[in-house]
Amino acid sequence: MTTLKALPLTCSGHSRPVTHVSFGEIENRPFLISACKDALPILRNGATGDWIGTYLGHKGSTWCSRMSQGGDRDSTLVCTASADFTCKIWRAATGEELHSIEHPHIVRSCCFSQSGKLLATSCQDGHVRVYQLKDDKYQQTHCIKTMSKTVLWVQDASEPLLIVCTSKGIEWWSVKDTSEPMLKGQVSLGDTPGPFEISGGLLVGPAGNQVYVLDSLTREVLKCHKLDYNVSAVAVSPDRDVFQTGNSGDTWVRVHRYETGELVDTWKGHHGPVHTVAYSPNGDISATGSEDGTVRLWKIRDGPFGLWR
Repeated sequence: MTTLKALPLTCSGHSRPVTHVSFGEIENRPFLISACKDALPILRNGATGDWIGTYLGHKGSTWCSRMSQGGDRDSTLVCTASADFTCKIWRAATGEELHSIEHPHIVRSCCFSQSGKLLATSCQDGHVRVYQLKDDKYQQTHCIKTMSKTVLWVQDASEPLLIVCTSKGIEWWSVKDTSEPMLKGQVSLGDTPGPFEISGGLLVGPAGNQVYVLDSLTREVLKCHKLDYNVSAVAVSPDRDVFQTGNSGDTWVRVHRYETGELVDTWKGHHGPVHTVAYSPNGDISATGSEDGTVRLWKIRDGPFGLWR
């Protein structure tokens, strides 16, 4: 991978700080969805940043937004977690609200399983909840008492496993069928973890000034890079050549070598701290979301691409 001193594309549309960006695909085409404190998640063309639609219905800040994996235009879903005490499910292509799942407190994170039939949420009431799609409704099947910042699914050979990021570290839970949730393993980190993501096929995230990379299934810590600044967000490139970070203390996006942690590039363009970073599925571009209320796209590969000419 070659890091490039390219000007970013600025994606406007939000009016408050951007809290989360993530990529998804529909029929092998990339899409980008952003959550924001303005309560208006936005879907964009993942290659150009062009606005496609806004999901209307939340009455509080949205903290997380994700697409279900794969599927066609009609089956791909979006889930959004909000300060209005709900997690909403939308049809990705049309913006139709399909479900609104009430919670007793602010919902901070949400995620679909690989099949889209399971949904996990983390709530500030100190519980992680799992829902299963039955009879066209998401019905709660499990409840884990733990305060979590992030919930993620990873597909084991036999079952989907729920990854829960707590104030002490990372936990892996089995939530099979109707049996009680079973803790399969956990990893303690040296500092309070920030938001973890599945990125480049790995589980990556910050804890203070350290960047952790773990095998999402075996729980092995593959990398731990200690940097000279506190990290707010991390993403690993699909080819595992570099990783990029956000920092709550300044407005820059930094690019580091994956193997060594060496700083290889600094991207300047935001006017506020960077809260969230993500690579597109093929690694051609990355997206960053900031306190300045914008999403910015950065071209990674050489030559013309999207709106870069």
